Amino acid sequence: MARSLQVTIEENREELKHRLEKQTTAMGKERLQMLYWLKLNIVNSRQELVKLLSKSEATITRWLGKYKTGGLAALSEVTRTRQSFFHTTGSRAKATTEVETTSRI
Repeated sequence: MARSLQVTIEENREELKHRLEKQTTAMGKERLQMLYWLKLNIVNSRQELVKLLSKSEATITRWLGKYKTGGLAALSEVTRTRQSFFHTTGSRAKATTEVETTSRI
């Protein structure tokens, strides 16, 4: 049996609905949708969120952890890894990775 979630959604239903309607990115919508469902008690477990959002349990846990520690601001931060490949002399290539953090919600 799945554990019930121990998270309190601080925002009210109307605020979440408004933000969800205004959100322009799929990633942001998924995160807000999770909070909205939790606020309305539509879902009660991580497994329900996993199925409804088609995300891994690790992703759901990470999102909830971000929300618990920093609210919407933390949940809205999207960390992406971008790889760029630069050719060096000969046939050898060197890969560099840049990490960007941007606000999406």
